[in-house]
Amino acid sequence: MSRVPVLHYGIPGTKLELIDILEAKAKVSTNVWEFFLWASAMQYIWRFDVKGEPLKDIDKALTYLGWLRQAVAGKK
Repeated sequence: MSRVPVLHYGIPGTKLELIDILEAKAKVSTNVWEFFLWASAMQYIWRFDVKGEPLKDIDKALTYLGWLRQAVAGKK
């Protein structure tokens, strides 16, 4: 399936897109829930300065990172 580039998911002037990073991480992740939380946070971090509501995106990323921290801490 071909991908349609979306400005806020790529880095201008490069071929680097968030989907490529998520795909690579998914291949080495062993915990599906932790990967989901990490990937969700990454989406908001990746685009926080592009979509027009940076604080909202940062807050959402922090929410997912908080849940990720709880998940990881719960394993100990």
